[in-house]
Order: sequence, then C-alpha cells, then structure tokens
Amino acid sequence: MGRAQWLQRADTPAKDAVLIGDTPADIDGAQANNVRVIAVASGRSNEFTLWDAGAQAVLSDLRDTELLLKLVCGDKPH
Repeated sequence: MGRAQWLQRADTPAKDAVLIGDTPADIDGAQANNVRVIAVASGRSNEFTLWDAGAQAVLSDLRDTELLLKLVCGDKPH
C-alpha cells in the first residue's frame, strides 16, 4: 500500500495509530508515516537490530499481553 493509505483505510490519524512489526522495514514504514512502532523480535530480526532501526519499544515475543497493551495505549517501556 502507498504512503498512509493503510491509515486512511483504518480511518485513523497517524497520531493515534500503532504499528506492531518485526523488521527494520516495518519500523521505517511506521516512521515514514509518523506512526509509533512496537517491534517484536519473533522473526529474523533480533532485539538489537530493531532498537537500532529506531523502534520506540521492542519485545522479545508477544507472550506478555499486559505489557503489549500498555505499550499500545502509550505507556513507556520499562
């Protein structure tokens, strides 16, 4: 999808959106659209790579759903 087209489809302004991704490309796409990004090191990219790419938060996996919800709602990571 083109720039911000997915935001338009979701009828969501960038300031209210959160992208959950697992690659530096996901982080780049979120940043290009001024969207917060939570990265998950469950794929080929490790935590260091995701932090280095500029993620605002990085999780090792999605098991801690309470933490994930806090991050999606805007709480800062520990």
